[in-house]
Amino acid sequence: MMLFIGCEDPHRTKKMDFGLFTLDVPYKWQQVKKNGIDSYVGAIAIDKSDTLYFDLGMYSNNLTEPNIEIITRQMMEESATDSMKDIILKDIPLDFDLDADRFRKQNVSWDTIDNRRAKIVFPRI
Repeated sequence: MMLFIGCEDPHRTKKMDFGLFTLDVPYKWQQVKKNGIDSYVGAIAIDKSDTLYFDLGMYSNNLTEPNIEIITRQMMEESATDSMKDIILKDIPLDFDLDADRFRKQNVSWDTIDNRRAKIVFPRI
C-alpha cells in the first residue's frame, strides 16, 4: 500500500471553460476575467509573473508588428523620414547585415486548432 501526503502531481490538469472554447491546462493556472468592448477578451495567469491573454472577435488585434526600416544617419540626412518607427544606426561597420528581422520583438508561428488557423505570437526575449 502507498500513501502520498502533501504531494502535488505536476502533470495534473484541469479544463477551463471560456464559453466559446475550452482548454486543458496545468492545475495551478487560473482564469482571469477581462472586459472587452468589441471582442471577447480574457487571460490565464500561469504563475505570479506571467499571464497569457486572448482576444477573439472581428476587431481583435491582428498581432502584426509594424514593418521596420533600417536607415543610416546619411540616409536620414538625405531625405525626410518618420524616425518614430525606424531604427537609426550610427557609424555602422561596412559588413553589417541590414536585415530588419533581427530587431523584431516577437516570433510568430501558425498552427491549426479545431480546424481553424491560429496565429501564435511569443516574445523573443
